[in-house]
Amino acid sequence: MIPSFVSLVRADNPGPMTLEGTNTWIIGAPSGALVIDPGPLMQEHLDAIALATDGKVAGIFLTHGHLDHSEGAQRFSEMVKAPVFARLPEFTSKDAAPLDDGFQINDGEVTFRVIATPGHTADSISFFAEKGSDTGDTGLFTGDTILGRGSSIVAYPDGSVGAYLASLRALSAMLGSRSPVPLLPGHGPVNESSLPVVDQYLSHRLERVEQVRAAMARGITDIEAITDDVYAGLSENLKWAALLSVHAQVAYINESA
Repeated sequence: MIPSFVSLVRADNPGPMTLEGTNTWIIGAPSGALVIDPGPLMQEHLDAIALATDGKVAGIFLTHGHLDHSEGAQRFSEMVKAPVFARLPEFTSKDAAPLDDGFQINDGEVTFRVIATPGHTADSISFFAEKGSDTGDTGLFTGDTILGRGSSIVAYPDGSVGAYLASLRALSAMLGSRSPVPLLPGHGPVNESSLPVVDQYLSHRLERVEQVRAAMARGITDIEAITDDVYAGLSENLKWAALLSVHAQVAYINESA
């Protein structure tokens, strides 16, 4: 299911939010590898990425600034002498420009394009890559916008439910005209087709918004009380994430009123 020109090096940082660990994706291109999310500052992991690329890296790309994706970027940049690119300037190398929606690299047969997908965080971006024209050898790299299993959080106050819904709708529209595109997430397993997962995420998020709206209509206004109502039975080690998501959903509902 992984595209022929893509390889995976997974960081050994498993956990409730990182699942099996952070996925570092490597796109093989003639001018040098494009490395997506070098992950945490773990030297063993960075050494493994360098080995997988033979040290020939054209650029390092971040889906967003959370440390489990970005912490190792500066160190890896120094190791392989390649610039870091991100949505925000504070994560971007001095000699590189922050990434804009639609930015594209064409390197031989490999095309690599930036898609702004805010929501999980304000700076969240995804990447679409393709080898050849109309070959079907494609991949969508989603960071934490869409995970390999489970659901992502909207990290209030940086994240936004309205932006997240718009991002999911935009991805669905883009994918709807294509053959199945593998989903290559920041955590968790690959899915052979992105579109059904994107649509499921959209449906799930809209359902959660309605559940929060219903709780508020019953007079439950405290964020923690709404969380306990909507996410009944959730394990304590994930409650903080649910609280952030509920806070973002309440803000979205109030803004939409």
